[in-house]
Amino acid sequence: MRIPIALHPVTLFPALLLLVAFAPVTDCVPEGKTKNYTFEIDMQQSGMPVNATIVPGSCTGWDKDYFTADDYLGRATFTKPNKITVPIENKAGKLSGPNGVSQNGGTEGDCIEVYVRFLIQYQVTVCYRRGSTVSHGHGGSSNSEEECWTEWRRAWWTDSKSSPKEVCPC
Repeated sequence: MRIPIALHPVTLFPALLLLVAFAPVTDCVPEGKTKNYTFEIDMQQSGMPVNATIVPGSCTGWDKDYFTADDYLGRATFTKPNKITVPIENKAGKLSGPNGVSQNGGTEGDCIEVYVRFLIQYQVTVCYRRGSTVSHGHGGSSNSEEECWTEWRRAWWTDSKSSPKEVCPC
């Protein structure tokens, strides 16, 4: 019996190599180990206020859940310039963040999808115009004054460019 050329092992092997080479890579944490996942935050991303900075101490790690509320992983570490690191630990196949609460298994699945949230601060100039307009007949006069000041504002931000990162137990 003759094997058709498309199914011949010599022809099939290069095709399998291509599938393996371009398969999505899922990262994993070996059992009993902790691995750091670092997110480099693009401070120029769409919607980010000009000259915004990350508030140190505000960074947290989260596990993205698609059918329930996202799970808090714990505090993350901020390092300049704009990097946030979340350590993920594998205890007997159970993945957890800095808070030590297992996040995978059961309906959650074997893997977790890690992302970060943080507080940004930025300056804005606020102006207020006060005054009055007096109208006499066809003509009128206006007497108004503008007062401006600069203030700091803060907002929670979720990194969307580099996350979530899928992490599985090895």
